[in-house]
Amino acid sequence: MRCVVVAASRELDIEYIRNNIRENDYVIGADAGFEKLNRLNIKPNLVVGDLDSYSGEIPSDIEIIKLPVCKDDTDTFYAIKEGIKRGCDSFIILGGFGGRFDHTFANLCILEYLSDKGYSNLLIDKSNKAFIMGEGEKVIYGTRGENVSVFPFGTDYCTVSYKNLMYNMREKNLYSNISSGPMGVSNSFLGNEATIIVHSGKALIIISKD
Repeated sequence: MRCVVVAASRELDIEYIRNNIRENDYVIGADAGFEKLNRLNIKPNLVVGDLDSYSGEIPSDIEIIKLPVCKDDTDTFYAIKEGIKRGCDSFIILGGFGGRFDHTFANLCILEYLSDKGYSNLLIDKSNKAFIMGEGEKVIYGTRGENVSVFPFGTDYCTVSYKNLMYNMREKNLYSNISSGPMGVSNSFLGNEATIIVHSGKALIIISKD
């Protein structure tokens, strides 16, 4: 089952949220993420959070897990762990980019948590998609000219190969320290799909539109 968590980052254009929710998804509103779902007339299966960033009422037929303001986990991370408890094995976070950078970085760390546990993970807003993968091969999809960037995450370096991108590589090490430069930034699709192979380490892959 796929779990979609709608997070609370501030953004005006939220129509992409509707476009990324399927009929059979398990949908969780993380705190003010519920307000976005409400604006789109999408009823979540669950609302999770301390509700410090949402002041409206939540209908009585929607399950709520009220969290304390002082806690170790972010509302989004708690929502993810609740989705795992309920049998979900694929996770998408919507509304988790932008706003406070510390929350954006925390959401990238959530992707790593999911990847380490073997779950499919994806962070999406209207211009960006990001996921983290360990060793393995993955086909990615986009449009010709769309940007693809790859960085090591949670590791000193990752060893990767690219196929069908403008700049292809074969078992190249990408390092996290700046002395080597951010070599994985701003590659691009030659067609509608490409392949990324991670030979060692973990890689953060970002697909973005200008």
